[in-house]
Order: sequence, then structure tokens, then C-alpha cells
Amino acid sequence: PAAAASPETRRMTLRLAAVEPTWLKIITDDQIAKEYNLQVGDALSLEAENRFSLLIGNATGVLLTLDDKPVTVPGSRGQVVTLQLP
Repeated sequence: PAAAASPETRRMTLRLAAVEPTWLKIITDDQIAKEYNLQVGDALSLEAENRFSLLIGNATGVLLTLDDKPVTVPGSRGQVVTLQLP
């Protein structure tokens, strides 16, 4: 008899690319928050099962994609913004 297929957990991929200096505080799912200080050219790639909570220290400082789809970050240069993805 064929073995039952185990359900695969769907993981989301968040990619960040710094285009201006900025800091970030990111909570992946319900894990402990991690903080990053990014400089121009820095990049991050993170995975989550359910959600990302982001606190971005410079709204125009980072380009985001979630599962290879662009994410619009509201706000202006130097503005601190909070995003919940998805």
C-alpha cells in the first residue's frame, strides 16, 4: 500500500534589500524579535510559516519582496513604519 503523503508546511520567503541606511526589527512567526542595522547594498532573506512583523526605521530605506512579489512600504524618508505580512 502507498504511504500517505505528509502535509508540507508552506513557507513564505521575505527578501529585503537596503537602498539607504536603515534599521529593522523583525518578528518571524512568534519568535523573538531580531534587530538589524543595514547599510546600502546589504540584503536579508527570511522564512516564516505564518507571518512577519516588521518595524522599519526608514520607510524608503529598504525594498521588500514576499514570495518574489514586491511589497509597498508606505511612508517617507526617515519615517518609522510598522508592517504585518502577509
